[in-house]
Amino acid sequence: MEILSIGEKIRRIRIYKGLTLKDLCSNRISISKMSCIENEKIKPDDSILKFIADKFDVDVEYLKQSIRDQIKNNIKVIMNDKNKFNYEAELEYNLKLSEKNNYNDLCIELLHLLFNYFIGKNQIDSAWILVPKYYGYIQKCFNDKNTAIYYIDIGKYLFKAEEYMQSLNYYNNVINISKRICNNSILVEALYSKMKCLLMLKKYEEVYALLDKLIKLADCENEKLQKAKIYHLISVIYLRQNKNGFQKFRDMAYSLYEKNSVEKANAMLNYAEIMFEMNMKDEALDNLKNTLQIYPDEDKKSKTKFVLDIVCKLIKNDILNIAETLCNNALNESIELNNIVFIERSYYYKSRIFEKKGDIVSAETYMSFSMDALLKFANKKIVYKRYMEMGNMYYRMKNTSESIKYFNFAVQIWKKL
Repeated sequence: MEILSIGEKIRRIRIYKGLTLKDLCSNRISISKMSCIENEKIKPDDSILKFIADKFDVDVEYLKQSIRDQIKNNIKVIMNDKNKFNYEAELEYNLKLSEKNNYNDLCIELLHLLFNYFIGKNQIDSAWILVPKYYGYIQKCFNDKNTAIYYIDIGKYLFKAEEYMQSLNYYNNVINISKRICNNSILVEALYSKMKCLLMLKKYEEVYALLDKLIKLADCENEKLQKAKIYHLISVIYLRQNKNGFQKFRDMAYSLYEKNSVEKANAMLNYAEIMFEMNMKDEALDNLKNTLQIYPDEDKKSKTKFVLDIVCKLIKNDILNIAETLCNNALNESIELNNIVFIERSYYYKSRIFEKKGDIVSAETYMSFSMDALLKFANKKIVYKRYMEMGNMYYRMKNTSESIKYFNFAVQIWKKL
């Protein structure tokens, strides 16, 4: 969505209509003045803009709209229909113009959206690159609300990076700020995120101690999807504590997900993972069966990724036959999609399955296939981790020479990191 200054809009429409400056000006405006307007040397008054709008047969409000207003409107349009636009490119374009025109508050808003886009896509390195610029604009427009939003975003980054204790510290700071500025929506998000950190740190008693407070604050949340996620977290806490209330809040979350079957399926997968940890194998498998049934088939890429996530959980819990069937299906879909990342994951999981089944030859074969695919797209850090894993795999297989070979490969990669 292109953004133009008043002068640029006038010049572009004039040229499009095949008019000269003389044609546009008639006897109403001097040619030199119109040239200055088009070149942004002077700002036209409302009467001149009305004259030009009538001449062009366009809405005068369109000509009047400033660059700042256009950026604000673009943000609304992009947010209302994220799938219609190249989301990342549009945000970066509007950010560049906001920086050029020193719209510091809009820079913060756009950096917040771009940062969260990268976090949502699991592109945490891209998110981290934005931090110095993001922090700089927070300092230029310093207030408690901006600081709280920035801390929440940094907390999200640290959570994705599995730095749960550091993430927790940021959310504690946000909770203190939200109390000072009496902002319930920020408080709810910070408390919700803090409890997620505590769950990852296995501090279940601390989580349970905060539960009543989160339940009360949940009523303040108006956005249905966020409220569903809060109720889901509450149900997870009850599930882990073997307390009454799991089904109640699970059903409340499900009702709020409404037709959002992707979010509901992910919630079911989360329940299954916890149930496996609690030795509730049958219940976990029921959840996995249901989640596969409700996940939409329209987006094959998304569905294949989801199936591979399930395969990972099944392998971890030694449900190998079901894992193998799903993995074979995912591999076929990955090949049809020509998605090298999914193909690599499928080969890798097949290797893990065969190793657990004791089929060493097949495990080696598929791990080699996986490695060949990984080298086509992965960065050095990921390759290093895989070489280490392969070294450990061959060590478990008591193949010392191959184990040493891959550990040496890992050392060589490590030296370049």
